[in-house]
Amino acid sequence: MSSSPPSWILIPILMILFNQETPNVFFSSIMDTDSNPYDSIHSAAQVRAEVIPLCNPNKYPDQSPYAVHLYLVLSELRYGYVSSSRLEPDVYGRVDCDPDQGDCVSCANRLLDELEEACDHDMGGQVADDVCSVRYEPYSF
Repeated sequence: MSSSPPSWILIPILMILFNQETPNVFFSSIMDTDSNPYDSIHSAAQVRAEVIPLCNPNKYPDQSPYAVHLYLVLSELRYGYVSSSRLEPDVYGRVDCDPDQGDCVSCANRLLDELEEACDHDMGGQVADDVCSVRYEPYSF
């Protein structure tokens, strides 16, 4: 009866065979038996807070003038611009960013994706993380 090697040996070998980088966290957590293996993982990785979008409860219909204006404003926000529609009905949008914390355009795009999914057909929404914040509303703020 042959026994198979433990998984803590197989994983690094498979990673080497498939030319994958072996994480130092894996080795430090299995070698250090006196501590919690998750301690090294959390200290080695940057942990982001959960992003929770806030949505305006008022809805707009498909293909309405507001939907068209919102699309234009959100498109400009993806490049990090403060934006407002110059058409009626008004739509206002804003991205605030701390460039020392990360890439502003990437952050804006990630948060806009979150907003578009969470606040579908909502007339306003906002969301923030440690790098940037995004907001759009039917009124100036």
